Amino acid sequence: MLKALFALSTLTTAYTLNLYDQCGGINYSGSTTCPSDSHCEELNPYYYQCLPGSSSPADPPTDPPAEPPANPPTEPPANPPTEPPANPGPGDGDSQSTLKLYDQCGGINYNGPTTCPSDSHCEYINDYYYQCLPGSSSPGDPPAEPPSNPPAEPPSNPPTEPPANPGPGDGDTPGIPGGFSGNGVTTRYWDCCKPSCSWNGKSSHVNQPVFTCDTSGNRQSDFNIQSGCIGGSAYMCTDQTPWAVNDTLSYGFAAASLVGGSEDSACCTCMKLTFTSGPVSGKQMIVQLTNTGSDLGSNHFDLAIPGGGFGIFTQGCPSQFGSGYSWGAQYGGISNAADCNGLPQSLQAGCNWRFNWFQNADNPSVSFVQVACPQAITDKTGCHRTDE
Repeated sequence: MLKALFALSTLTTAYTLNLYDQCGGINYSGSTTCPSDSHCEELNPYYYQCLPGSSSPADPPTDPPAEPPANPPTEPPANPPTEPPANPGPGDGDSQSTLKLYDQCGGINYNGPTTCPSDSHCEYINDYYYQCLPGSSSPGDPPAEPPSNPPAEPPSNPPTEPPANPGPGDGDTPGIPGGFSGNGVTTRYWDCCKPSCSWNGKSSHVNQPVFTCDTSGNRQSDFNIQSGCIGGSAYMCTDQTPWAVNDTLSYGFAAASLVGGSEDSACCTCMKLTFTSGPVSGKQMIVQLTNTGSDLGSNHFDLAIPGGGFGIFTQGCPSQFGSGYSWGAQYGGISNAADCNGLPQSLQAGCNWRFNWFQNADNPSVSFVQVACPQAITDKTGCHRTDE
């Protein structure tokens, strides 16, 4: 069980902090009072943070120790204070790899990539943490070497962008009253076709249809362009692939057929799937429903995983990407992680997710409940419900 906060300074004030603010740690002298429905949780000896939930093990003691530990840690936090990036960059020092938006891109003792996506920049947050943020007004690249006298203290402010609602790692995301729920099955697919929920008029309860992309990966503003699977030029966007938020939670997208559901009621809803069989039993995944399928059964979630098999539409991916790629079997797709290297570069990370976080699970069963979509998901599709 995580430890409750104990203050390490007698100079503690009593104002109420905001969610995700620092609330304790060695040499911290600010308030320890978190908002209601949150608690102060230890992340490391230097940093405690106000996190959602009321399950704090205990309140801080009224008489905190006057002195810090005899040998307080001299190293910065092993992990930055807030939730981990959705797609953490590799820590192998490969500075040429392109990171994702909001990934760490620099800082003392950081040895991962420093290249942020186009239309973003690597911004100094504190000496231990630089982050890929939107916009091109970069104050400069992260320093190649840390300062000669690095500060002994860890970050005074956590990285920007707190978790979207619901937050990464929040396995207790509440269901929407009256929403879909039940038990179901999963399969996998990736056919590159324009998703069903990308058409105008499929639902009267969304702000817009799901984004589609052209063969170069550019988003299309015309939602009436015909699908590339039947001779048109609209395809599934390559960023609508699954990714791990942490060891027990992932985000992604799916086609689905729900008992009592229709495209009007289901398009762009999000479901929290709790896997109930196979190697991922107990893990959770929040998926946005972007597609339907005439070949799906009741409460059936077809997870959108690159290399997962074309299914009944075999012409989409060759039309979008051309020849020279190995997509695997029509049903089930590729069979091992090495085969991900035979897919287009933009799809390889989503393919590898299957063999890493998903542990190559083969159609695990699930329980599911409708939840509010995380912004990290709706940022990729552009679509959210207006009736939740």
